[in-house]
Amino acid sequence: MNLSGGLFREALALLRPIHVLAQIALAVVVFLLSILWLRLSDANALWLIATIVLGLVIMLTAGAGESALLLSLARQPRTRARLLRGALIVLALIALWFGWTALLSHHGDDSLRAGYINSKTPHLLRYIFTYEHLVLFQRWFWDAIAWIGTGILAALLLPLIPGANPLRAASCALRSLSFWITLIAGALLASFLTGVLLQWTPGLGLSVETASLIFRLALTALIDASVACLFLAILAACVRRANS
Repeated sequence: MNLSGGLFREALALLRPIHVLAQIALAVVVFLLSILWLRLSDANALWLIATIVLGLVIMLTAGAGESALLLSLARQPRTRARLLRGALIVLALIALWFGWTALLSHHGDDSLRAGYINSKTPHLLRYIFTYEHLVLFQRWFWDAIAWIGTGILAALLLPLIPGANPLRAASCALRSLSFWITLIAGALLASFLTGVLLQWTPGLGLSVETASLIFRLALTALIDASVACLFLAILAACVRRANS
C-alpha cells in the first residue's frame, strides 16, 4: 500500500473552488428535479410515462454531472460519449451500492448476538464488553464493511469514465492510504457534522430559525460537496498517474 502523501497533494493541486461549487449546483438541480418528480401525478398513463421519463432524466443528470466533474478534475476532455458512459457507470455504481448494503442488512440480529457474547464473556471483562458496547461495536463494524465495499466499487468503476488505463488507476486507488483515509474519515466527518448542524436549532424566534436553517443548509452543502470533491480528486489523481 502506498503510504506517502504524494497522491493526496496531487489531489489537492487538482481541486479548485469551482469544482466544489459545481458539485453544490449539481446537488441543487437534482434536488429540485426530485421535488418535481415527487409532485407528479400518476392519475393516468401519460402522467405515469412522464414520471418514468423524469426519473430517468434525474438519474442521467446526476450521473453525467458527476462524470463531468471527475473528467474536469482529471483534466480530461468532456466528450458526449464519455458523459453518457459516465452516467451509465454512475448508475451502475449506485445499483451495486444498494445491492451491497441490502446484502449487509441480512447479517442477523446484532442485539441477540451482543447478548450471547456478553453472556459468554468472563465476569471481569463484562464491564468493558457490555451489551451496549457490543451493539455499538457491531454497528461500527458493519458500517466499516459497507464503506470498504463502497470504496472498492468506486475505485473499480469510476476510472472507467475517462476510459484509459482503468485497471492501473483502480490499482493506484486501492493501494493508496490517502484514498482510504479520505473515504472513511471524510464520510464520518461529513455524516457527523451534517447531523449536528441539521439537528441544532437556536430557538430564538421564527426569523432567527429561518436564517439559521438557511445558513446550516448552506454550510452542510459546502462540507458534503468538499468531501465528495476531494474523494473524486483522489481518483482523478490516480487516473492521471495511470496515464503518465
